[in-house]
Amino acid sequence: MCNMQPQYGNLNQAHASRVLRNAFIESFAKSQLDDYEITKDQMGNYHVSESKKDSPTIVKLNDDSLNCFKEFIEGLSEKQRVFFGDETIFATVMNLWNQAHPQEDPTEGGD
Repeated sequence: MCNMQPQYGNLNQAHASRVLRNAFIESFAKSQLDDYEITKDQMGNYHVSESKKDSPTIVKLNDDSLNCFKEFIEGLSEKQRVFFGDETIFATVMNLWNQAHPQEDPTEGGD
């Protein structure tokens, strides 16, 4: 996911890319990078060793990163570029966003 973030774009894209890169990998301590066997090549792409590629990781999303991730998913979806293997995690993120931002019921409130 981190490697899918744009390297350049407008200011909003740059912000979202920085926020998501940080959430996905760049906030990891060196010991975490070593434990997960994550390396970064000269082009700035991250790689995980074959033996660790299916290791579960915990990604913590604050409201800003959750919003950025939602927009990232929606952008891929609009372009029909969602890889079927990512559907489960993307659906989970969208559910988290919906839980964090419940729609206001138009039948409630207002006298």
